[in-house]
Amino acid sequence: MKFSTVSFLLLAGCSTGIPHEIRGDVYEVKNPFSPNAVDPEVEGIKGLQERSIDPEEQEEEELGKTLRGRAIDHENDPDSAHLKPRAGGEKVKMDQLTNTNYKKPHAEIALIQAYNKYKKPLPPTLKKIAQHEAALINSKLGMKGSASATPPQYYDSQYVVPVKIGTPSQQTYLNFDTGSSDLWVFSTDTYQPDQAGHILYKPDKSTTSKRLNGQTWSIKYGDGTGASGIVYTDKVQVGKTYVNKQAVESATEVSDGIAADKFSHGIMGLAMSSLNTVRPTPQKTYFQNVQDSLAVPVFTANLQKGKAGNYNFGYIDQGEYYGSIQFANVKKGSPWWQLNIEGFRVAQGAPWHKYNYSAIVDTGTTLLLLPSYLVNFYYKKVKGAYVDQDYGVWVFPCSAKLPSFYFGFGSYRGKVPGNYINYGRLTTTVCYGGIQSSDGIGFAILGDILLKAQFVVFDLKGQRVGFANKLTVTS
Repeated sequence: MKFSTVSFLLLAGCSTGIPHEIRGDVYEVKNPFSPNAVDPEVEGIKGLQERSIDPEEQEEEELGKTLRGRAIDHENDPDSAHLKPRAGGEKVKMDQLTNTNYKKPHAEIALIQAYNKYKKPLPPTLKKIAQHEAALINSKLGMKGSASATPPQYYDSQYVVPVKIGTPSQQTYLNFDTGSSDLWVFSTDTYQPDQAGHILYKPDKSTTSKRLNGQTWSIKYGDGTGASGIVYTDKVQVGKTYVNKQAVESATEVSDGIAADKFSHGIMGLAMSSLNTVRPTPQKTYFQNVQDSLAVPVFTANLQKGKAGNYNFGYIDQGEYYGSIQFANVKKGSPWWQLNIEGFRVAQGAPWHKYNYSAIVDTGTTLLLLPSYLVNFYYKKVKGAYVDQDYGVWVFPCSAKLPSFYFGFGSYRGKVPGNYINYGRLTTTVCYGGIQSSDGIGFAILGDILLKAQFVVFDLKGQRVGFANKLTVTS
């Protein structure tokens, strides 16, 4: 049986400038309907122009080239007391493996994929592109019938991580995704035509595999594509860490576009267990199950630009960042690593702007998706940037110099260098922006464009996410 596709209502979006109140070099969002509100850009206030480099920030970056990051003060910080290393606890570094045949999706496709993942209807331009792309992809896959409302995910995974399942262990390769909570794999239960080219989990070959009778799972994306199946418990190992009775979701049905990715053989979801799709009894994620056996109950993401990064479980490597790690609390009750961002600036040394918005930290989303006000503000600083009406995304002359983007909360200022925001070429002279609008989704998504420039700590017990700056590349 195959998933059918569905149509969606068009989402008409609009954006307006948001006035600010000026306090020194800090700009705070103010009620846009206030008669006294002032938009500093409209009024041409000189304070918005870039300033010289902040000496403290420059000094910290220079220190970062020679010194290790500062350790978390678990002795004197009550919020970090649970991060005191436990004697005998496990520590493991998991390097990503690179797909040398990776096909990078165009920015509009990456944006469509984000809408799909969070089950949001597509704006008209993206919907039109999706239908056209779906027809092309369906023909490549030999499919018949009408084109889906959005394209199958006929794009390879760029990086995977080795994971072992069962006794004796069966090695497979999974995407680590902080935006979902299911550990699902291709298996001998999978519809046979979709098994081709995949490493299969064989539950009947594992002495520790046990079927969870009556339990099923189903992941569906906004275009109706997805995967579903049955559930086992089995031993799962990530490096030296392991869980003896981890829920392993075995795919029986997989959409053609997902099956076409032969580099990844499933997903390891690392968001909150409340997002898990197993029914009638949702299951715990691997990280929730393994955290008490770790030296420190965290995992960290150290993604990289242009090369494989790594995930660490059970410790915080001070050599992977500089300065201090600062934490933001996760939104209470959220199934995601969702936090509140409090401000931004564009270009080093420029004024800091107070601007609150909710954001999800998602290693499974490619782009950096932000509220349209921030997106518009950023691209006003890029000479020649505009929204391409045919593709529905921001583009700019490839010769343009992109300013850095900063986000923050409390006293933290996270930096995304300008070259990280160049997503790639649309034509020989026009490039895609890695920052795009999140307005149709309803919340910002801190995807790989940002995460490749940051060291990130996921603290489940503390219900918070930590960020630190790290050394970045210039090309």
